[in-house]
Amino acid sequence: MDSEQFSKKIREFLYSEKVLKLIVAVNLMGTAFGFYYYRFQFMETSPLLWIFVPDSPLATLAVAASIIFYLRNRRNSYLDFLAFFGNLKYGVWTVFVLLYMQQGFLNYQALPLYIFLLFSHGLMALQAFLILDYSKFSWKTSLAGFSWFLVNDLLDYSLGIHSTLPETVDFFSPVAWTAVSMTLAGAVIVYLVKKTGLKGNFSEREKRVI
Repeated sequence: MDSEQFSKKIREFLYSEKVLKLIVAVNLMGTAFGFYYYRFQFMETSPLLWIFVPDSPLATLAVAASIIFYLRNRRNSYLDFLAFFGNLKYGVWTVFVLLYMQQGFLNYQALPLYIFLLFSHGLMALQAFLILDYSKFSWKTSLAGFSWFLVNDLLDYSLGIHSTLPETVDFFSPVAWTAVSMTLAGAVIVYLVKKTGLKGNFSEREKRVI
């Protein structure tokens, strides 16, 4: 089996209806756990700002919703964008922070939970590309999406509503600048994707979902 055939087999497996439904179920369970994980932070934050608190759980919820739309042969480019970039950004950012502040996290978190968070957020970043494959983002969609993530970054580090961390951080910390830099880098990624034509084709759903 050559590399092209192998790639095709992997693609057919990932886009099979059973696998996609499993991914939806896993993301919904991850979303439920995420909201539970943030329960104390919700109590310390004004309800007006709750939408900006659970970054990763909202990203996994967006993935589940995006795939459900896909399976029903429907599309929402805004939802797809939030699913794609939210999982890519918060997956990579969380892995970075867990490694950057490893000792601090291990001082108050059990090792199994730490490993779970590291592994699950790594998978979040990878699953983002499932969405990218079947979605098309207009400039309007991209601008709206990046505006949301930039506002989220600004509120996270100016009001301190970012994820609970073992160290105090402000807007000038490496953690904050990594988050902002990822949002700006994401804009470059979308530009390159659109320029090179590396985007999904929604009309091919019936060929890929078996």
